[in-house]
Amino acid sequence: MVDTVRTTASLLSSLFQDGQAANEITANDMRDLIVSLRPSFGECSMQGNATATTIAVAGTYYKIAGTTALSGNELLFDNNSTNTGRLRYIGAPNRLVLFSASISLSAASNNQVLSLKGWHYDDSGASGSLVDASLVSRKVTASGELGAVVVQGSALMSVNDYIEIHVTNETSTAAVTVEDFNFQAFALPTV
Repeated sequence: MVDTVRTTASLLSSLFQDGQAANEITANDMRDLIVSLRPSFGECSMQGNATATTIAVAGTYYKIAGTTALSGNELLFDNNSTNTGRLRYIGAPNRLVLFSASISLSAASNNQVLSLKGWHYDDSGASGSLVDASLVSRKVTASGELGAVVVQGSALMSVNDYIEIHVTNETSTAAVTVEDFNFQAFALPTV
């Protein structure tokens, strides 16, 4: 029989009920429990990227530019057939996804304040939004100076939702280059 990922509510109301008789819990019920409670994982990265992110309007966020690669250790995540820093959740049911990105970046001008946020695309609503609580900023004082930041956040994700990291230049429209990037997501079971 196929292992089925279930919600906590389904596990408690269908498979593991109060007052069950002896031997009512099957081996497949236990397999469903195990696959339902395991965390899921996604990771992509790039090193030595030279593709700059164009900032058309200062203070407006843009998806970081560059080509990323999956780690190959993904479980219930993929990149939606893109290599552009996207981690898409492909499991069911809904999961709370904790994400983290370590980033080295530079600007094409002196004394630039660069800000980054996670971005969550909700497939069922066909729209996306910035994860404001994930905001991190860094001032780069010299053109080409490499600065480092870590972006962290969370999002409640359903099947085919995805997360990305977006960047802006708060100071000017000088381009931003994310040179090194490691982006990870961990999906935890929810009710």
